Amino acid sequence: MGPRPPVTPFGRFWLGQTMPQFGSRIGAFGMPVVAVQSPHAGNRDVGFLAAAATVAFLLTVLPVLGIGRLIDHPGPG
Repeated sequence: MGPRPPVTPFGRFWLGQTMPQFGSRIGAFGMPVVAVQSPHAGNRDVGFLAAAATVAFLLTVLPVLGIGRLIDHPGPG
């Protein structure tokens, strides 16, 4: 094996942005597919999976937005 190429800051950034996106896409597509392939899952169960993903997103984003409003940012001037 030859020497490894140096890891640049852009390479780290790209990898750090790509891997979470890849995992999110697999989860968003894969979970309903697995549920549909399950012999006991119906339309309601797949709908619950989609709702659970939305609720999880809201539970993580809304508190962050609230914290952002609580922080006092000084205005210009």
